[in-house]
Amino acid sequence: MLDLRQLRDQLTDFEEHQSEERDRRGAQRDRARMLLEVCHAHWQAVQDAVATAQPRRLVAQMREPPAATHVAPERPSPITVAATDGSQIYPDRHVEPPFFLLNVSQVAFQYGTTEEALLSATPSLHFR
Repeated sequence: MLDLRQLRDQLTDFEEHQSEERDRRGAQRDRARMLLEVCHAHWQAVQDAVATAQPRRLVAQMREPPAATHVAPERPSPITVAATDGSQIYPDRHVEPPFFLLNVSQVAFQYGTTEEALLSATPSLHFR
């Protein structure tokens, strides 16, 4: 049985870690936005500087200002979205197992209609 009391200190540390990560990511996002704005205003100069530097690695060329926005096209209606996924769970990855569990799931639904979504999962235990 899982005793959550034993995890209390670790969960507190995890909460602190998550808070620090959130702050770090926020600072990264703010810096990226600032750099995007600077590059947006001077994108031709950035493009020329990259061409002049002749970098050893492949660098994508900008065709327009990086912060340019465009209106998204109308999406077709109705539209069907489908996905499938499978996973297998072995009892121990270091030994040849005498069995395994295979789980295959399917999802399909339509935007723009009132049809019910198809959600299914088929687990299968293989041991022979």
